[in-house]
Amino acid sequence: MKTLPVLFKSVPVPMRQREYRVGRTSKWYTWSPELRVFLSEWCKKVRKTRYVKRVYLSNRKYYHDTYSLKPKFINNTKLRKQLDSIADSFYKLKYSKNSIFFTNMIDGSITENGLHCFFACLREILIKKFNDRFSAMYSPIYTRETYEKDFPLHSDIFIPKILLMLFVQVPKGRTGGTFLLSVEDLKKIFSKIKLLPKEKRKLVLRILKETNRNNDRYDEFFYILHDEDNPWNKELQKLMNRKREYIKLESGQGYLIHDRLWLHGRKRSKSKITIKRLQRFVFNTKQTLEI
Repeated sequence: MKTLPVLFKSVPVPMRQREYRVGRTSKWYTWSPELRVFLSEWCKKVRKTRYVKRVYLSNRKYYHDTYSLKPKFINNTKLRKQLDSIADSFYKLKYSKNSIFFTNMIDGSITENGLHCFFACLREILIKKFNDRFSAMYSPIYTRETYEKDFPLHSDIFIPKILLMLFVQVPKGRTGGTFLLSVEDLKKIFSKIKLLPKEKRKLVLRILKETNRNNDRYDEFFYILHDEDNPWNKELQKLMNRKREYIKLESGQGYLIHDRLWLHGRKRSKSKITIKRLQRFVFNTKQTLEI
């Protein structure tokens, strides 16, 4: 049995993130030494991203498309074999129910463009391993605008379940950071709100549990949590805001969560948010399919 590459290594909490409770209490990682060597070599070979294609997968309203790139585009047999082994490591990745954070994922030798091609190729390999084109998505970012309000807590309800967010172009200052709330805490909040009908609580949790390839239920989910006309809205917002965690992540940092076990959101930003603010890779693992 071949030894698979180690993807990440544990690192201390970055200094600036120690001021946030979730930053102090969570585990932090960066690329492992062997992944850093591979990615540095990969980024030398991959200097242009014109090869990356945008593929449309379904008629879902949201998250229906993905970046993708066939590995054969790179004329280097050694790197392609290494990439295939790295994909095996992602396939067999053991996730925690807790959120985990990353730092120093981009540096002088590991570039934004290089990672763009890396995730696009990784997606192609994973969908072949699963024999399912929905099993991995490198999902484009659309927003170019500045939000006047916080972007509310939500689940993207992707078809694949493990969400890796890597920040690239981050607004300056303390604004524009990340909110996180576990679904376990959401359940506890639901139990305290008398005006929230039981059928609505059950519906939210059922949407999170189900996987529907054609019927996107994001709007239905979002409406229950955030529509201002709901009689339970004010109390629900107050309790979610009280329980949510906040952390400001910088360029080269990110997080990994199970998309059906965590809600995430964003604090409003005073500066423009570009479509290159982050790289969003969503994938299934052997473990997600077994549960």
